[in-house]
Formats: sequence, structure tokens, C-alpha cells
Amino acid sequence: MFPWLGIEILPARMRRQLFHSVSKLSNWLDASWKWLLLALMIGALPVVLDHLTGYHLSRWLTPVMVLPLLLAAVQRDSLYYAFLVLGGMLFSHSLTMIALAVHAPEHWSGIFPPGVQYWEVTREWLLTGESKEYQLSYWVPGHLQLAFAMVFYTYCSLGLITLWHGFHEVDLMNLYVSQLWLHSDGSLGVILLGWHPWSICRGIGFVVLTYELVSWSFEHLCGKTISTRRSRINRWGLGFGFLALDMVVKYTMLESVRQVLHQSIA
Repeated sequence: MFPWLGIEILPARMRRQLFHSVSKLSNWLDASWKWLLLALMIGALPVVLDHLTGYHLSRWLTPVMVLPLLLAAVQRDSLYYAFLVLGGMLFSHSLTMIALAVHAPEHWSGIFPPGVQYWEVTREWLLTGESKEYQLSYWVPGHLQLAFAMVFYTYCSLGLITLWHGFHEVDLMNLYVSQLWLHSDGSLGVILLGWHPWSICRGIGFVVLTYELVSWSFEHLCGKTISTRRSRINRWGLGFGFLALDMVVKYTMLESVRQVLHQSIA
């Protein structure tokens, strides 16, 4: 029986066609700049579409657009290309959204209201040091639950569900950072710490784990050996290592980051 969730998802012919199509794309991407350029475009253009239409479409469009590139990186068994793809996409997505939200904050508060709500909650924490979301008893279980949930959903959806949910979390931070910039003195602390360092660690961890789980799922789906057991163990360790670092950094730096950002708020 074909070993993807214990059931045969695709006929053998379709599995071969899928793997062949991904291989053709991977062969066409014969230079790092092609991977990065496409990733930057995929990250930025849907956000521009959000701005023009007034609807938060990028959360739905971007995961579908980036998936072929992610599968091409998986087919090459290359975490390097996966970082170019996912890292480049997230960087351009975030930079574009922050810039547009700073330029038109009221417009973006209508496009993505949860971002403004997140800003209000986090602003209260920055000013007072008190927030349920930043209490140890609240965020530790939340981080663990998210990590274990993403393992299942990433494998079952080739990463689509993880990316879809991930963009919601990323855009909460993007709208928060834009509001932080608008309400601050624009100091270096805001530039360096607006995107909290623990969130960056978590993002790196999820990129690694997303790649590994998509690789594992794609290997089973197509019935092709893509990577070695040793490489997979190393990636699991790297991914969960960054998630652990996320919690350590958050625990040790939470108050110092809050104080720096607090001082910068106008």
C-alpha cells in the first residue's frame, strides 16, 4: 500500500507526472537569483493587490503561488533553496505590507482589522508591562500546541495550511510594526526590535520544519526517495532547536525589549 497516511492518494501515473513536473521546474531554476527573484515577487505582488482591492487576498494567494517553488527545493533536497524561497517571500511580503500600512494606516486597518487589534493589545503591554498574552503560563502552552499542530497539518497539506495560518501570524506582526513605527520616534531600537527577536527565531524554526515536513510528505506522495535519514534528523533538530531558542530568547529578553520599545513610543 502507498504509504501516505496509510492510503493510496494518487495513481502511479499521476505520481510520476507530478514528480516530473516539479523536476522540470527545478531544472529551469538553474541559478540562485531566479529562485530569489521569484520569491521576492511572490511575496510582494499579492500584498500590492491587497492594497489595491481592499481585501486581504495575499493570505490565500501567496501559499498557492509559492508551493511549486517549495516543491522544487524539496525535489533538489536543498534547504538552501528553501530558505531563498520562503525567506525571500516572507521578507518582501513583510517589507511591502509594513511600507504600505505606514503610508495608508486607515486603509490597512480595514483590510486587516486583527492587526490593529493586536497593536492595541501589545501597546498596552509596552506601556504597562501587563498582558495575558505575555504571561509565561499563557505563551508556553500556546507555543507548544502550535508546534505540534503544525507537524500534522504541514504533512497533510504539503505546507499549505501552515503557510495560510503563518501569514495570519506574520501579518499581525506586520501591522503591529507599522503602528509601532507611526507612534514611535523612529529610533534604532524600533528598527531592530520591532519584529521581536524571539519571533524571528520562531520563524526560522518553522521554515526549517515546514521544508522538512513537505519533503517527507512529497517523498511519500510520489513514492520517490528524496533525502537521507541523517539529513532528516539534522533538519528536525535544527527546526526544533530554533523553536526552543524562541522560548529561551522570549523568556530572557521580554522585559528588556519592552523597555526599549516603551521608551521609543511618542
